[in-house]
Amino acid sequence: MEDFFDWISKFGPSGSIFVIAALLVIMLLIKSDTIIDLFQWFAKRKGKKSCGDCVLILFGIREKYELEIYQKNKNILRAQMSYFEQKAHELTLWLILSFQDDMEKLGVGKSPALVLSQSCNYQEALKNAMVCVKDEVRKAFKENGFHELSDQEFTAYVKSKVKTLISIVQSYLTTYYTSADAIVTLKYRFDKIDYNRLTDVGFDVFGNARNVVQEAKLAEEGLKKRLSEDIDSFLEKLEKN
Repeated sequence: MEDFFDWISKFGPSGSIFVIAALLVIMLLIKSDTIIDLFQWFAKRKGKKSCGDCVLILFGIREKYELEIYQKNKNILRAQMSYFEQKAHELTLWLILSFQDDMEKLGVGKSPALVLSQSCNYQEALKNAMVCVKDEVRKAFKENGFHELSDQEFTAYVKSKVKTLISIVQSYLTTYYTSADAIVTLKYRFDKIDYNRLTDVGFDVFGNARNVVQEAKLAEEGLKKRLSEDIDSFLEKLEKN
């Protein structure tokens, strides 16, 4: 509460009153199903609305919708990353299980301690590489320009991005996975990986991200339309009184 009053005091005496009044209008707007409900609420308390009342109501209407739009845009990246993290987890598990199969096949007769050590080394390097992949994907999602691409452009974009992400993992594994006396070499791993499957995962992840942005944009347009309708409704009601 002290932080709130400190923030309010920054606007000065006159500004503080205006800000508090505006916040009150926004709260009333949120609680009101329609702008007419808010208008009637004011009417019960004042016989005639002043220009100040009208300005506050219009300001509140705009702020209410801007807040909703902000929240929807804020949730875009969260929804995109949530889906990516789910797929990344599945992909990491698949690669680890595939490595274990290779180790069982090529590690026959090898020291159990060596097998365990190299398996742990691979898993740790792979998981750390996926952290780098996550950072790169988040960066791509933040740009969000791919939702405006044509289908052909989007296909080329995803294929290029998948190649980049694969190279990040390969580079990280080459640096941090053991190379001396490796039972399962990286060359063996890279040669047998199903790159078509990786590409399919890329299209799934970026296709979902594209849909999330497009749905958010449609919702934003809907909110802007409702904003316009609420303002028109308020002004029409104002003219009749």
